[in-house]
Amino acid sequence: ARDATLAIMAGGEAAVLERVRPLFECLGKTVVHIGAAGAGQVAKACNQMIMVNAIQASAEAMRLAGAHGLDLARVREALMGGSAASRVLDVMGGRMARRDFVPGIQARLHHKDFAILMDEARRLGAPLPVAAQTWQQLNALMATGGARDDTASLLRMLEPKEKNHVEAFPPSLAGLAVAMLGLTALGNAAKTLEMAGKAGKTAELAGFTDYQRLHAV
Repeated sequence: ARDATLAIMAGGEAAVLERVRPLFECLGKTVVHIGAAGAGQVAKACNQMIMVNAIQASAEAMRLAGAHGLDLARVREALMGGSAASRVLDVMGGRMARRDFVPGIQARLHHKDFAILMDEARRLGAPLPVAAQTWQQLNALMATGGARDDTASLLRMLEPKEKNHVEAFPPSLAGLAVAMLGLTALGNAAKTLEMAGKAGKTAELAGFTDYQRLHAV
């Protein structure tokens, strides 16, 4: 909005839009009258559907490249020179390659958008198979604590869980965490042996006392 680059999709009376157009043009150069009141919201939902599906497609491409051991930054650079090039691949693919999931936009907001559009699809009986799959990936992201991460973190939902678990710590802290877990396990084992030893001595003493009683009769 500050850079006047928004795409404005307006619903309502055309005459009203023309009166406020100078104001809208301060926010974006693309101002389109879609139709009656509510039509702009439908167009916005379509925009979000295309964009987040493209983020999911970018995540899958990065996952396949990563599974082959390729440099994701180089793959993205190559793809940006071909017909797959897009603003989404440029920005989100770059984030995925850098593993930068600090939010530009929080994933929970796209999750909210998809809740609206999938509910509309259900109401209208409009099949949206690709969006439905992306919706489930967003649900998984919400369930695993990624609501406030960038939507580029959809990549994480395609990766082995072990990678995601270790990645929660910086490398130095991950090593420290493993070491601490090891020490904790050793400490617990030592306590268990100590308790077992005490229990053995108690049982031994009880047996000796019973032996004394038996022979005293």
